[in-house]
Amino acid sequence: MIALRWQLTRWAAILRWQGLAGLVLAAAAAALYFAGIDPGKEQISRLREEALSVRQFARTQPDAAAMTPRTNEAWLQKFYALLPARTSAPDWLRIVFSAARAQSLSLERAEYRMKLDKSGRLVTYEIGLPVRGSYVQIRNFIADVLERIPAVALDEIILKRDAIGDARIDASIRFTLFLNAG
Repeated sequence: MIALRWQLTRWAAILRWQGLAGLVLAAAAAALYFAGIDPGKEQISRLREEALSVRQFARTQPDAAAMTPRTNEAWLQKFYALLPARTSAPDWLRIVFSAARAQSLSLERAEYRMKLDKSGRLVTYEIGLPVRGSYVQIRNFIADVLERIPAVALDEIILKRDAIGDARIDASIRFTLFLNAG
């Protein structure tokens, strides 16, 4: 232990503050490389492979281009067809409530508002939920809802804590569920 301390003191005297600063910067650069750049390279290679598979699919499936809509109205029709039916709203609400139960959040009340757009083809179902729990529970609840329901959007979240050291947070969360009116 004493020999190690003597060696470190000797190297510090030889390198002085400029050398030590250089070593610290080199260590920081290595950490940055392994934390950010190296995983980025893996993601780039994965995306390149995905692009190649899409190109290969396009080459082997010449009628795939014919399946894509040509007009804006066709795009809209395809979009509305992808949305869940208006009658499935209770099923999606069950998923919201089960996600809350999974995070041990109690939903004592909720506010619902259904709106029909001007064209009459899209229904928005606004869901207001006051919840109380820890930050992690609320964050996991929101992530779970967004992951399990493809046609939902998080519109608003208001977080309020009674005291700085309080682990419990009061949150007001508003989701919008997009449904096909047809």
